Amino acid sequence: MEFLISIAEKLLKLILGDLFYKNKIYREKANEFKETLIKDLPSYESNETTLGATIIQLFPAHNAAFRKLLLYIPQRKQNKYISQWAEYENIHSMFSSLGVFGAVAAILPAEDFRNDPKYINELERKNKLKITNVFNYLLKKL
Repeated sequence: MEFLISIAEKLLKLILGDLFYKNKIYREKANEFKETLIKDLPSYESNETTLGATIIQLFPAHNAAFRKLLLYIPQRKQNKYISQWAEYENIHSMFSSLGVFGAVAAILPAEDFRNDPKYINELERKNKLKITNVFNYLLKKL
């Protein structure tokens, strides 16, 4: 009987040790990813840079870091993060496929197009806000 208890204790320690190790690695990878987002968040909050230039420059590194992080996120949580990340991917796709000027033209409604820099800046600000919301969600939930 003592032999079975000893085996059960060792097995429990092994399982708990493995879970602890996986959680530790996940926390390390999540913190690395958060540092990347925190470092670049001011670029998206700034009015001194255009969204097109910012997203073309920063998205590839963010996406690579996110894809690496997915390897460590528990399966049951992945869909929530992927759906949030899709918002960022969609905005990046618009700018990368059309170019900066094409993307601006694509987001301007044709019928009420106003050749007004304030109007264009407002549209850009809305897209920057979407991205900062994605960042803030991930920073909070990871």
